This record gives sequence, structure tokens and C-alpha cells, in this order.
Amino acid sequence: LDEPLDLAFSAEAVPYKPLTADTLCTTCILAGWGKMHVYADSYHLRWTTLSILTPGECENRHALHRENEFCAVDLTRKSVTLE
Repeated sequence: LDEPLDLAFSAEAVPYKPLTADTLCTTCILAGWGKMHVYADSYHLRWTTLSILTPGECENRHALHRENEFCAVDLTRKSVTLE
């Protein structure tokens, strides 16, 4: 960032520790203020845990992603995207 991010009272910084290139990650945590209903805004931070798929597993599910992205899915189907 060119300027410091003003987090005010809504959020705080999380310590970041980079991983080495040989670290195998199998899950990721996704968080955001996404909509829970089509015509409603969300003021609550929501989060879920996703399983990271190998490129082969991703291709088997017919999901496309760029080389600099990874493919992740909720294998428990407890969280879904709002379409």
C-alpha cells in the first residue's frame, strides 16, 4: 500500500508469516462480508474453511483457474456461494 490502511474499530491486522515454496497446504480459510440474501447487505464478517484441490482434482471438477491461482472447494457442502 502507498498509505497505511485505517482499520478504525472494525478490524485489526493479522500477523503474516510467509510459507516456503515446498510447504503443502491442504486447507484455506476464506472470510468476507458477502451477501447472505439477494437484496440484503451484510454487516457481519463470515468465514469458512475450504479444501485446496490439486490441479488434477480441479480439472476433474471442470473448474478453471489461472496458473497463479489455486482451486478450493467446500467438500462438506456446509457453505455455498450465493448466485
